Amino acid sequence: MKTKLSKPPDELRKAFAVLSKPEDVATLLEVPYQVLIYHLYRTPETTRYTSFNIPKRSGGARTINAPATTLKLLQRKLNHVLQLVYVPKPSVQGFVFDRSVVTNAGKHTLKRHILNIDLQDFFPSINFGRVRGMFKAKPYSLPSNVATLLAQLCCFQNQLPQGAPTSPTVANMVCSRLDSRFQRLAKTYRCTYTRYADDITISTTKKRFPDVLGYLDDSILPPKLILGKEILQAVSENGFAINIKKARLQLPHNRHAVTGITSNQFPNLQRSYFDHLRAMLHDWKKSGLKLAEQNHISRPQQKHRHQSRATPSFRQVVRGKLNYIGMVRGVEDPMFIRYARQLAGLDTEYAAVFQHKIQTLQDSSDPSNAVWVLEGSNSQGTAFFLNGVGFVTCAHAVESDTVAFRTNLHTKTFPIKSLARDVDMDLAILQIDVENPVTLRKGNSDKVAIGDPITLLGFPNYSVLGQSIQKFSGRITGTKTLFERERIMIDAPIIGGNSGGPILNSSNEVIGVAFRGADRLDKKFENEFGATPINLIEILHTGALLK
Repeated sequence: MKTKLSKPPDELRKAFAVLSKPEDVATLLEVPYQVLIYHLYRTPETTRYTSFNIPKRSGGARTINAPATTLKLLQRKLNHVLQLVYVPKPSVQGFVFDRSVVTNAGKHTLKRHILNIDLQDFFPSINFGRVRGMFKAKPYSLPSNVATLLAQLCCFQNQLPQGAPTSPTVANMVCSRLDSRFQRLAKTYRCTYTRYADDITISTTKKRFPDVLGYLDDSILPPKLILGKEILQAVSENGFAINIKKARLQLPHNRHAVTGITSNQFPNLQRSYFDHLRAMLHDWKKSGLKLAEQNHISRPQQKHRHQSRATPSFRQVVRGKLNYIGMVRGVEDPMFIRYARQLAGLDTEYAAVFQHKIQTLQDSSDPSNAVWVLEGSNSQGTAFFLNGVGFVTCAHAVESDTVAFRTNLHTKTFPIKSLARDVDMDLAILQIDVENPVTLRKGNSDKVAIGDPITLLGFPNYSVLGQSIQKFSGRITGTKTLFERERIMIDAPIIGGNSGGPILNSSNEVIGVAFRGADRLDKKFENEFGATPINLIEILHTGALLK
């Protein structure tokens, strides 16, 4: 059985949308129907999953139901499809591409009050009937027999198994109505709402947290949190319950924490986390790797690991802790670089990794490294990687035979595929097979003002191997309707071949895409040069996700 699906994302989305009978599910997962039926119905239930308990930090135990190898492979394939068809709401931060505990905490920085709510028995409370009903309801609208088969593939003992690849995505899909309810509630009371799996966070910059959502009853000691009626109803009416022991309201003078990350000023980690890593590196340097690992394994928290779960090596733990610092604070953070240098001095394998990280960091610090040349038989333009979106350019710069390349690697070209394209907006999002490209951050084109400084990047009239990227500085001169669309007008020259290039603000964020220019530097285009506002890319990006 193949481990991955062979069809491209757009074909998988279309195939999922037209599922009409159980046999179609097998075709979608690229397995014979009899193989699917055998592993789903004919194998004994006791052999489909391996169950074991792991201790919770808060006490008690959590049951993990890990699917057997073949069933896990089928679930991984299905999860790949579900992630393509599921369109996450802005509030959903867990188990979604380009979102994490860091982005979750980032939504609640610089807030006065933060309310944390934990949904009790999150996965077990989502039963077979709810999963089946979700697949039958909009926006999926699948037939009953198909919805039943998919729910049976995702569920075990009438619940979502914690340990199955499909469970996080299915849980997000089931929670769609809950997320909509809380988003409306947060908007009504001028709050911010996010959900990371079973962890709900509501925050506000207001001087007083809305009493209708929750308040601290200080008539008793210690003060007791009283949750508002609307929150209780929103949770219960969507089939969940609140773990009241974990609910808390963080006040302005408290250290704020969201999904384990400090969020007062910016996403950060507690000092104890850094102290622990520093002690591990010191032990490694002083005692050597073997003895340091023995000391680590003898710690109480390691003794409680379940026997079926292999204990990670000391080297893996140190690397994992360091990578987590890099994820939360960024690989450019001095604290990360400090500990990374120490590890590179102890671990020869990591020394090469660290050198690559430093080189990548240097590349990422220069926006030019995100900008590429586009070339077709009758056109030439510029494109760039935009974080969280993809490879972006102008629609008119793309032909059927257009390829992309870096100027220092002219002999290596990359084919492109159009994911979304709008001729009226003159924007396109392309797919290109490049691993870990340097990306640019998206700015807010709605907040630009006349006189703001800008920089235009691109490759006007590119013709010479190794030709350097051109940077034109200028300012925003206003807005104007050109070709039936509002454009940001700039005084920096847009020359032929620069179409699709990014317009950057003073923070090196993209606020526009150069859409049309003159064929020479000394020739103006209608006396002004225009850029398509970058905020329009959201319309195109949403359409690409829905395909």
